[in-house]
Amino acid sequence: MSQNPFKKLKKKIHLGDLVMKKVMPKFKSKLKAIDITLDTLKYNYEIDIVKKGIQGAVGFTFPDLMALYGKQLKGLPKDGTNYRALVTDITNKPYKSLSYKQRQIMQKVSINAWDVIMAGSGGHPAITNISGVNFIKKNQYSGGYVQLMRDIQYEVVKEMQKL
Repeated sequence: MSQNPFKKLKKKIHLGDLVMKKVMPKFKSKLKAIDITLDTLKYNYEIDIVKKGIQGAVGFTFPDLMALYGKQLKGLPKDGTNYRALVTDITNKPYKSLSYKQRQIMQKVSINAWDVIMAGSGGHPAITNISGVNFIKKNQYSGGYVQLMRDIQYEVVKEMQKL
């Protein structure tokens, strides 16, 4: 969402604050109850690599996982364990090369949808973005991420009407 830079506003609006501080907290409890698995994260981050057949692309690796979500992960074994090494090894491989069993292992590691969205979203006075909603499946939020985006947009309009 962004403001038209060529249109003078009657009232100064900070879109980043409006969305991230007033609208998104209305969805916090629902989003915290939704778990996004490592399998889903990796698949979605690498879907373009698979669809476009990009050769030599690394994709979403374990260091990426830790940098984005390290402190909020659930089910990730402690550092130094064999199971942690296994999860690390699996995560560092391209998704399309993973076996069913490897994908099952990745499904044991998760992060809640709120933390995924907050890690990838933000804004400033003229623009805001909400990222990561596409990781939410239809059975996790009534109507899936499309409905969530509609619900967020509805709440943004309600907040803007209050201004």
